[in-house]
Amino acid sequence: MYRFFYLPYLYTNRAKLTKRGRLLSYFLMLVLPSGYFALLQTDFTFSHLLAVLLGLVITQNLYEIGYIQNDTETIKKEKKPTLRLNDGELSFYEQHKRSVYLLRSVIDLVLCLGLFAVLGSGRNFWTFVGVVHLIIPVFLVYNSFRNKWNLVLHLVLAILKYTSVQFLFLGTMEPEVFIVSMVAYPVINFVERVANPQFTDVFSKYLRPRLARFRVAYYLLALLVSLGLYHASLLDVCLVCAVAYYLVYRLLILMAGIE
Repeated sequence: MYRFFYLPYLYTNRAKLTKRGRLLSYFLMLVLPSGYFALLQTDFTFSHLLAVLLGLVITQNLYEIGYIQNDTETIKKEKKPTLRLNDGELSFYEQHKRSVYLLRSVIDLVLCLGLFAVLGSGRNFWTFVGVVHLIIPVFLVYNSFRNKWNLVLHLVLAILKYTSVQFLFLGTMEPEVFIVSMVAYPVINFVERVANPQFTDVFSKYLRPRLARFRVAYYLLALLVSLGLYHASLLDVCLVCAVAYYLVYRLLILMAGIE
């Protein structure tokens, strides 16, 4: 019943993706594109695909440790906390918190050993492990206070979550792939976060009611810029397709009136 505390992706589905269809959206907007950008940084082989899949689960597992800590420990310090778990779930956590973090740590170790078996003990492996595990200390700082500095830390967390798997292929990383991946999610995610009422009054009143349209306009502009760069031979067609993918997805969401 409470296995979502222990297994990657299940906690996100339980506590964050509460609306219908959000799990599919999560994979289409975050998981698949993260893997796609990572594979653009190297030659496509089965071992590289396996490394990316392991890297994505490692990233998610670590990120959910931060989620759990935020939703169970940080709320104790807040006057008006956002409660994502019910009383029974919070009670279970309090009684089993050691086993929750221990099993999450074991999963992290096992996945890293699996990745080691795929990539070997090279610069790519150790760079990825170092980068992705920054999620934990950044989350600990992020969960320790609530003010405008959280915006900066939230951006750092979004970058780590979305781009860490690209560091699996540090030796062949191309800057333009990394930059486009930043534009694809972390940048717009940061703008949306700034529009949260707790951070900006005027901006939030203008942007929050128009988020769906703003997202379409954002990706349309990004696509036009990427097409211009492609025409100037500064961008690969695979990156243009990635931006177009986001635009089409957001346009369909707008037309369906889901958000």
